[in-house]
Amino acid sequence: MVESRFKRLGCVFSVIFLLFTMVSVNPKVRAEWEFDGLFSYQVNEDGKTCTLMYYDGESAGTDPRDLVIPPELGGHPVTVIAGGAFYGLNIFTSVSIPEGVILIGAEAFYANSKCESISLPSTLKIIEDRAFMANSLLKEIHIPQSVEYIGSRAFYSASGNLHAYVYATTRYESDAFLNAKLTVIPVDGPTPTGIPTVTPTPTKKATVTPTKKPTKKPTKKPTKAPTKAPTKAPTKAPTKAPTKKPTKKPTNTPTKAPTNTPTAAPTSKPSFSDFVERLYKCALNRKSDAEGKKYWTEEVNSGRRTGGDCARYFLLDSPEFMNRNLSVDNFVETLYKTFFDRKPDSAGKKGWVDAIKSKKMTRAQVVENFIESTEWCNICAKYGVRSGAKYHKATVPSDNAKAFATRLYTCCLGRKPEKAGLEYWALALTNLEQTGCAAAKEFFMSKEFTGLKTSNEEYVKRLYKTFMARNPQTSEVNYWAGQIKSKAMSRYDVLVFFGSCDEFTAICAKYGIERGNI
Repeated sequence: MVESRFKRLGCVFSVIFLLFTMVSVNPKVRAEWEFDGLFSYQVNEDGKTCTLMYYDGESAGTDPRDLVIPPELGGHPVTVIAGGAFYGLNIFTSVSIPEGVILIGAEAFYANSKCESISLPSTLKIIEDRAFMANSLLKEIHIPQSVEYIGSRAFYSASGNLHAYVYATTRYESDAFLNAKLTVIPVDGPTPTGIPTVTPTPTKKATVTPTKKPTKKPTKKPTKAPTKAPTKAPTKAPTKAPTKKPTKKPTNTPTKAPTNTPTAAPTSKPSFSDFVERLYKCALNRKSDAEGKKYWTEEVNSGRRTGGDCARYFLLDSPEFMNRNLSVDNFVETLYKTFFDRKPDSAGKKGWVDAIKSKKMTRAQVVENFIESTEWCNICAKYGVRSGAKYHKATVPSDNAKAFATRLYTCCLGRKPEKAGLEYWALALTNLEQTGCAAAKEFFMSKEFTGLKTSNEEYVKRLYKTFMARNPQTSEVNYWAGQIKSKAMSRYDVLVFFGSCDEFTAICAKYGIERGNI
């Protein structure tokens, strides 16, 4: 199973590399757009195929009709539909994409609110982020078996009425079918009843045109995900310790055993509600309502949404924000306020405004760039919220992560942390590079701790302080020390047991740290 997943993943990367070399814009080769009727296209670097860039046909009217994309433009087979090519067009009741297309770009068919059916080709391999998001009348979509990867929120259903069918061999992001019903088709088993065989798309040319992008988004909020209580960790200890040693360890060796050093308390509870309140103020220019604040706070607190997910909804999907009808200039200013907590510099603002007005980027694509900023990561870290950025991390640790790391130093090592060590662990915890359990394990298995040569009794006492935030009773110390002495359990076995206790789960939650497992 693992091997097959790696093979599929490798295949996806191969396809992405192929598309990158085929489609990437090289101004020395072919940077200009060309036209075939109402379609704009760009010849790919192979000189043979092309990318459909835009559909510019305002003169064709706005009556609902079918869209059949031609298989060739200017004599060049269409292999890619560019991001945003049909963004927000409210004139199509159906869309047919021709055989030969292997990639559909981000937001290519975003918010086609009148579209009721979409036919995908058997040659399709990649569907990028939000490609068919917010097609509110779409009730059913059948993903061909050829598709290898589906990006984030690609088929997000604002209405909640979409039923998607996808093959088990297709890799897709966890939120690719957010708010939609999903049926996974086993490759080796029989096709579930009611699923038609995917047939090639008709190849005649379309004669319809797009209208201007909509100013409103779907009005229905996403369905609330069910709240699931965390399950308790198993009580049975493993029979052996892992063979791989931790790579990062505390440094300085203490000169004496720990005394009753007070542990660092969290500076405040994770400010999820404050984070949500800030979004209301920045994006909607008002205070939150009680129901809305409760809903979004729970979405963040449960881990169902990252800070980036919340920002996307507030700035792209929220009917209230859409009804503000902000100009491009005001939209960019709102992004700076939300993601950077400041007013824009003139050069930066001009760059983003020009990108949107020239249609080089959609508003949603600009939002993604802001989510990937270090400034946004730092703002989210301040509130103990996961940023949702894929390529950037916070450079400033949260106060609660510092307090949690300080607690590990005092409880496990019996000393105050050195500046560099505290910075490392606090940032690692802030950026989810370390969980509470993983960090605690590395402290207890570090060269510094093992160098203390603690007795079994002292070892147990420190476990209680670290994982249960209390001093143990004599009978408790004797029991666990006896388990180690008799070799019924190793020190590592006991460490794993303590790491799974409910008390440590509560401690991690108190500091806003992901507990994880040892």
